[in-house]
Amino acid sequence: MEKLSDQNPTTEFYQALVEAFNHFNLTLFNSELPSVMFSIQRQNNVMGYFSSQRWGDNKKGQSSKKTCDEIAINPDYVGRSAIIELFQTLVHEMAHQWQFCFGKPSKRAYHNKEWANKMIEIGLMPSDTGKVGGKITGEKMNDYPIEGGEFLKQSIALLEGNKFSVPWVDRHARVSTNSAETMAVYSDLLPECEQDVLESLTSTVSTVFESLDLDDESEHSETPVSKNKTRYTCSGCNINVWGKPNLKISCTECDLTMYGSD
Repeated sequence: MEKLSDQNPTTEFYQALVEAFNHFNLTLFNSELPSVMFSIQRQNNVMGYFSSQRWGDNKKGQSSKKTCDEIAINPDYVGRSAIIELFQTLVHEMAHQWQFCFGKPSKRAYHNKEWANKMIEIGLMPSDTGKVGGKITGEKMNDYPIEGGEFLKQSIALLEGNKFSVPWVDRHARVSTNSAETMAVYSDLLPECEQDVLESLTSTVSTVFESLDLDDESEHSETPVSKNKTRYTCSGCNINVWGKPNLKISCTECDLTMYGSD
């Protein structure tokens, strides 16, 4: 493995996210989306989320204050996910940003038809199952690339010529993706794609670091504690409440559904 530069690791990691955002903003959203604040959040059971106007400009000497949106990425998922899935997560949240800027988002984290149509337009098919035939609207939504769609074309363009890479990966990443299975799926969608680009898209981020010794999650796991209550977290303000499992709880301040953590 080549020695990384002396640049700050934080700067390197966030710059990669900014680079991907700028590329997809230009090619899929006609550069209409304003810049965002990226954050790294280890929230359970989500690869990422979008929060509208979450940040306010605190610079001194300005007559008017600005706000910006936030896109959060979960590092627990990045290390073991295929790079194409990282791109999907980013663009999924960018579609939410587009709707907040130019459309009419539903309350309580519902993915409505306007959002679904925008996803389809840019080459991602919404699906509550993440597979063909799933519902395209709902609260908990996944997606998959549309064959011949712009998302796949622009994902390939970003990786061609080694123009993009994820410079750092969480060594304790917990969620694993079957790279061989993922490659088989995308090889059908990308028959004309160069083999090295296909491998870059479908290999887990951690495989790029061939000499990196990733820690086994089991070595760092604590013994589960038996509990009768579940923690529910708002993805907007990160407030937590506890209650019985399988409750339907919403944050009235953010108008977002609060999902339980195991």
